[in-house]
Amino acid sequence: MKKLFHILFILAFPILILAQDDIQTVTKDYKETFKYKKNFTVELNGERADVNVQGGDTEEIEITARVVSKNSSKREAEDDIDNMNVILEKIGKVVYARNYISIRANEEKPNSNLKVVFDIKVPKSCNIVINNSFGEVQLSNLNGIINLNTKYSKINLAYIEGQGEVESLLGDINMHSSFGVFNFKLSRADMLLQNSEGYYEIESKYGAIEAMVKPELEVLKITGVSVDVTLMVEDISSSYYNLISTNGKIQVDESLNTEYKLIENDEVQSIEINKGIDCSKLSIDTQYGTISLSKSTL
Repeated sequence: MKKLFHILFILAFPILILAQDDIQTVTKDYKETFKYKKNFTVELNGERADVNVQGGDTEEIEITARVVSKNSSKREAEDDIDNMNVILEKIGKVVYARNYISIRANEEKPNSNLKVVFDIKVPKSCNIVINNSFGEVQLSNLNGIINLNTKYSKINLAYIEGQGEVESLLGDINMHSSFGVFNFKLSRADMLLQNSEGYYEIESKYGAIEAMVKPELEVLKITGVSVDVTLMVEDISSSYYNLISTNGKIQVDESLNTEYKLIENDEVQSIEINKGIDCSKLSIDTQYGTISLSKSTL
């Protein structure tokens, strides 16, 4: 039976490849450039959009939007691409970017796979607001204020300084090499925090959080429900740890060579390490999850 299955799979495999090769792609480009002034904001409202924002030494805001339409029929891909609308405009101190699908009365929904790829170049100090669903968001080299609200969208943040708020539903977050004051609200999303400094407050439901701990990570506060938290520790003596787990557990890697007392009270476990010393402060309070302190291998 297994041999027959393998033969059928091999015979079907070229057909699958041909089907993929038959996909037709049609694109349509938009581009606008705006003169930047202090305290300007770029606000993007997207759906089915991939967004890449890069800060740099420039005095302009440059936005390129590419609409992509994919279909096995090139004619349908060409017809459907006009259903995806893109707006790029400036009102006051806000530059708006938006995409949306419009369908006329008595017109069928487009059969093509439609999305928009935004490539945005701004001065480092430009403020950024992004609302997006079903895509990916990447921000790098910025030092203004960021505000992100996403659904079903992966988020990558690199070399971010300043302050910001990030809310994510069903979209994982990777943040590294950043410094500032940031607040996160996560639902069914995982987060990785690497090589970052400053103040971070994270509220999470149903996910996993991993953070690299070093002295420059001045404050890390995590509250979570059904969340597993892993702290990768370089030097455990350089930070204060206040760990509380309700209906969960706390694990401390023996290789960290630290003394602590595990307090257990009904469903609650708690540990304090390096209490009373002047250092970075980490406060983790979770329900129905595991808090783990592990030795960093970096």
